[in-house]
Amino acid sequence: MNKIKRFIIMIMAMAITVSTVFGMNLKTASAADYTSASDMAFTGAWSEDKWITEESGDHWYRLVIPSDGEVEFRMMSYIDELSYDLYTEDLSERLYHIYTYGGNETQPKTTVSNYALSSGTYYMKVYGYNGKYKINASFTSYGTNDISAISYDSPQSYSLSNQITGAITVTDSEDWYCMVVSNTGYYSVNIQIYKDDTDISIYNNDLSERKYYKYMYGGTVTAPKTSNENVVLEAGTYYIKVAGDPGRYIFNVSALNQSNCSHDYKTQYVDATYTSKGYQIHKCELCGHSYMDNYKDKLQLGQVETVYCSVGKGKCNLSWYSISNSNGYQIRYSTNKSMKKSVKTVKVKGKTSKIIKKLKHRKKYYFQVRAYKKEGNQTAYGKWSKKAKTRIK
Repeated sequence: MNKIKRFIIMIMAMAITVSTVFGMNLKTASAADYTSASDMAFTGAWSEDKWITEESGDHWYRLVIPSDGEVEFRMMSYIDELSYDLYTEDLSERLYHIYTYGGNETQPKTTVSNYALSSGTYYMKVYGYNGKYKINASFTSYGTNDISAISYDSPQSYSLSNQITGAITVTDSEDWYCMVVSNTGYYSVNIQIYKDDTDISIYNNDLSERKYYKYMYGGTVTAPKTSNENVVLEAGTYYIKVAGDPGRYIFNVSALNQSNCSHDYKTQYVDATYTSKGYQIHKCELCGHSYMDNYKDKLQLGQVETVYCSVGKGKCNLSWYSISNSNGYQIRYSTNKSMKKSVKTVKVKGKTSKIIKKLKHRKKYYFQVRAYKKEGNQTAYGKWSKKAKTRIK
């Protein structure tokens, strides 16, 4: 029993010694490769052939990112198994691990990876079976202005109506902004996302109440998703938090006006009258913007069909049937059949007859009557009746 115990203790001691020695050797080798890393060129072109051999098992590359943006890696592997890892500058965190397999000397395997990275320095390690590979790398800046949007305790100051272009990256999972609202009222929150998943929140000054929340998804670099919504904010200080998947976003908050309002329309139908068309009016209850559609034709007065004439000496008594909804009638008469010259007019209110006096003896006269409707300062007329003609005694 004692021999067995001594044997076990000896084996454990040997294991610890071997582990320690190999661990030190691996750490030293990694450090050597890491410190001699070559700079990654973001040319968008394929590199020359790179070879993993027994003598150079790990390849290290340094990535210097000038601003927040997106890095695209294309790895063409002629090796059955190949991996590449992306690390922070001090190697304290592995950000991404990509594994590819199935490549060979005659038919390489290509993988494409996209990373949203903050400005700074990163390191990439490439390792795997012995063989050949190529790298193609490109960088696109997001053009951000979220330089100091760090946390609730250290937010970036935001002024209403300014546009923020920001980015969530693998090392920056959320952005914070501080906003001061001077007047209570409606405010428009406009957001565009160029990534798959984003949420934006507006909190009061101590984060005890969330005044606004929007979750969005499905945006891409070439087809962003957009949102424009209204929120009521009282005068005070607010904090804006943006989080979600890595990628670019754009937002602005501004006082509500007719150009940025998402509109909450109330519809009302206005009936047609004899002087104006009918229509539907849609008016936003938030900003007052309105528009009209679904127009209906004006109402039409009926036409006086027949005018009856009874002549006397130097006069003519006209009569006709009444027209519904009219206020009165207009009469015109002339000795000219075309009614284009020497025309006189007279109005009759509330009656369906009229004696026209001071007419010339033995002259032929032509008469027409039409109904009229007065609405406010406007007057609508029906069609003229057919001409009635008679000779004055």
